[in-house]
Order: sequence, then C-alpha cells, then structure tokens
Amino acid sequence: MKKQDKLKVTPITSNEQFSSDIEATHQQVREFVQAYLDERDMPLVVVYIEGTSNTRYAATLETKYAFKPEYILAEVQEKFRVEAFSTRGKNMSMRFDVYVFGDKLEMGNPSVTNYY
Repeated sequence: MKKQDKLKVTPITSNEQFSSDIEATHQQVREFVQAYLDERDMPLVVVYIEGTSNTRYAATLETKYAFKPEYILAEVQEKFRVEAFSTRGKNMSMRFDVYVFGDKLEMGNPSVTNYY
C-alpha cells in the first residue's frame, strides 16, 4: 500500500453548517464595523469582507520529548479585511483590518481612499 493511500481525509459533515458558520462570523464582523461607522455619522456601508484563519499546533507537555509527540491545537488567529463604500455620492471608501482575540473583535487603523 502506498503511503498516500494511508492518509485519511475527514470530509466536512455538512457544507451547509460550514457555510452557515462562516456567514455568521462575517455578519458579526460586518455589524461591528458598521456600528463604528454609524457612531461617527460616516455615510459608508460595509460591502466586502475577506477573512483568513491561521492555526498553530504544538506538542503536548506530556509528549513533547517523545520520538513522535502528540500535537494539539495551540492557537487560532483570524483576521478580516473589511471595505466600506460611500452611500451619498461621495467617492470615498475605507478599509479596515479586524482581528479576533478570543471572543472579542479589535479594529486596526482604517485607511481612507478618495476617488476623484
């Protein structure tokens, strides 16, 4: 048997559930940024969200010196790039980076683009 044949692939049990989870997370990010814009009376609306996730695995303390240590999920990082565009005829857009820290969303410095 080839080594490749021994690899197990775990299918996502429900594509609908997977998509639903992504949609819910993006909606939370959208509402977070839109609230920021609304509090400042900025005539912008969130129209685009791009998300990335990174995971890091580390050896368990009990097995870290073993020949083949057991690895577990140690860290999850999520970042979203959010774009908002003008709704009142002004040619302006803003881009935000939103980071997930535990159960909190944090916003990086927004960048503004004016179109002439």
